[in-house]
Amino acid sequence: MAWVEGEIVYAKGFLIDVVDTTGAGDVFHAGFIYGLLQNWEMEKILQFANAVAALKCRELGGRKGFLP
Repeated sequence: MAWVEGEIVYAKGFLIDVVDTTGAGDVFHAGFIYGLLQNWEMEKILQFANAVAALKCRELGGRKGFLP
């Protein structure tokens, strides 16, 4: 969730089979910043950040899951 111009913007997380959360916060922040740089709406930014963090959590280790 985020506070934007006096309102809370909320995006649900993704239901996945979690293997490892190492690095999930870092990946979320990277996705969030990417969305900001693209001038996306906050809801889309949060959805994207949640998605890349969820992809990371499906694999073991801090880098596997979101890198090609």
